[in-house]
Amino acid sequence: INLLEYALGSDPTYSDQSLIPWLGVETVEGKRYLTLTFWRRTAASDLDYKVLGSETLFAPLANWLQQTQAEVVDEATTPHGYECVKVRDSMAIEDSPGHRYLRLWVELKQTGGTP
Repeated sequence: INLLEYALGSDPTYSDQSLIPWLGVETVEGKRYLTLTFWRRTAASDLDYKVLGSETLFAPLANWLQQTQAEVVDEATTPHGYECVKVRDSMAIEDSPGHRYLRLWVELKQTGGTP
């Protein structure tokens, strides 16, 4: 949990709901798509942020697909040192055979050297 708090800029000793990624729906060419918006550290070269999509919450992590429709959006409330990123699902809600789910996955990047 501390890695995610570091990645999103939250304080592990203080509960702050405003820093949690938020879901939305965006209409493109008449179709609705889920979006996930979050704050990303601009100077954190040690972090890898990915938004993953799936039709079920119970799919193994390897079956979740990385979503690549990302854009940096202008958020007046974005803290210094962060950028506000909105990622759109690759599958329209109408085209999904069931439900759609998005999740934010943050990892420490592997650096050279011995583990």
